[in-house]
Amino acid sequence: MLKRFFEHLNHFGGDYSESAENVTWLQLHGLRGVRSLLDAWPDLHHITSQPIDCIATNAKESVVNMHNQSMFAVAGSLIDKIVCDRASAGSYTLQLTNCRNRIALVAALAQCRFADGSITAYWRAEKHLLLHIVTTSSASQFPRYQLSKLSESDEEQYNVATLICSPLQSNGIDTIPEVLAKNVVLEIGGTELASRYEQGLQDGIEIDDSEFASICEIADRVLVEATEKSRQGAGE
Repeated sequence: MLKRFFEHLNHFGGDYSESAENVTWLQLHGLRGVRSLLDAWPDLHHITSQPIDCIATNAKESVVNMHNQSMFAVAGSLIDKIVCDRASAGSYTLQLTNCRNRIALVAALAQCRFADGSITAYWRAEKHLLLHIVTTSSASQFPRYQLSKLSESDEEQYNVATLICSPLQSNGIDTIPEVLAKNVVLEIGGTELASRYEQGLQDGIEIDDSEFASICEIADRVLVEATEKSRQGAGE
């Protein structure tokens, strides 16, 4: 169903299955993946065909303009890129500007595998004075997800995400500016996420009825009405 949801977007730039898996991962681990996807619908429905481009780069840092791309579409490929770049750079920072739906980075990082070190991503919430922080490391199967309370807003940073790759193990907080990370209001560690995963496998994935109905309604738009014309050539 989720794969068909993304397939409805005929100009969608990502991998349908990978994007659906990211939403499923968030939902399975109690991070409201379906709700986030529905909230992202306006952004997904108006995805630009303009390719992302690199504004500035050097051996240790890159700044990339995403041109309002949704992270639901491109998070996986971006994570693969920085893992490759980090392998040769040691430490590496990637700043994404003009990017949307950054919660998808949590799932993409969770499913990323690399030999050693850690990757931390952080971004400001658009509607609240909160900083999202997620860290994955080679030493843990599950990431750590944190929310930090910010003292002031910064509209220029609302559509920015920063990813920091380190050859060292990190808890997330120690890799970002102290002023941003000193007021942690929520922390979900790897142990808790592992527990949610096992519970989800046992009990199934819980989805709000109204949210499920909305997903189904959008996904069904990809289906062709069964008419004599639509049946011609079916199965070829």
